[in-house]
Amino acid sequence: MTYQTISLTQDERGIATILLNRPDKHHAMNRQMIDEMTQAFRHLADDKAARVIVLASTGPTFCAGGDLGWMQEQMAADRAGKMAEARARVAAGPSRDRAARGSRKLLRAALEGPRPTRHATPAIPRLPRRARGLGSEA
Repeated sequence: MTYQTISLTQDERGIATILLNRPDKHHAMNRQMIDEMTQAFRHLADDKAARVIVLASTGPTFCAGGDLGWMQEQMAADRAGKMAEARARVAAGPSRDRAARGSRKLLRAALEGPRPTRHATPAIPRLPRRARGLGSEA
């Protein structure tokens, strides 16, 4: 699979690396990145050779969160545009929802440690030296 906003590699030891690759936007997530990450996590969830997932980014910023430009486009879209976005989500079907739940579990594992599940693959974030998250103080 070819990705535009991320890259996915896996070595012979089963260490998979997902690199966020939108350095011009500080790796802010838009629909395309979310879709590509979902596909990558789904692929790795089905890959029995994947033992651990390293989630990292190119450049000094890990991830700025949601892409505000993309969010503004969604808010400014007319009814037809919003309906087209909703139809695209529905057309993806329940397998997308299952993959999204799986990616949330993997991201949660990265933050809280893996929980025992049938096919748990631990995810480890590789962060810059200094990183702040939601609710952090200076």
